[in-house]
Amino acid sequence: MSEITLRPVTPEDASSVAWVFHRAVWIGAKDHYTRAQLQAWAGDVPDPARWRDRLRALSGFVAMIDDICVGVMTMDETGYIDLAFVAPGFAGQGVGHALHQAVEARARELGAATIHTHASRAARGFFERQGLRVETAQTVEREGVALENFIMSRHLGR
Repeated sequence: MSEITLRPVTPEDASSVAWVFHRAVWIGAKDHYTRAQLQAWAGDVPDPARWRDRLRALSGFVAMIDDICVGVMTMDETGYIDLAFVAPGFAGQGVGHALHQAVEARARELGAATIHTHASRAARGFFERQGLRVETAQTVEREGVALENFIMSRHLGR
């Protein structure tokens, strides 16, 4: 595999992020949720316009391999990881880990005391391997459909 490079995510990454998100949900999470849940979560097709607006308000990183976006992870100033998606063909190859390290370093720079997220069933194991622990399971609603996820966190010791 070629080298993973990280760079800050920008609104211009909307098409690539939409593609990664859509494939990560429909392929990467398909064994964890029903078709109706996947549909409510990601829709039928990637929607770059929606992502362009969303990325304007987020900070984080995209992972690139051979000039192709293969992952994204974003975080706010409190250490909340909002987006965390890796293209299925690149899962298990260190992309998520590299993104998580960059986001955690940024959280420390911002003085966040913890990192925390709402992890999907598919992402729970990844975040556990990064040291986050489940605080509780919760049910959220998307498009009138219930989806289970997990509130997870890890204290950032100084």
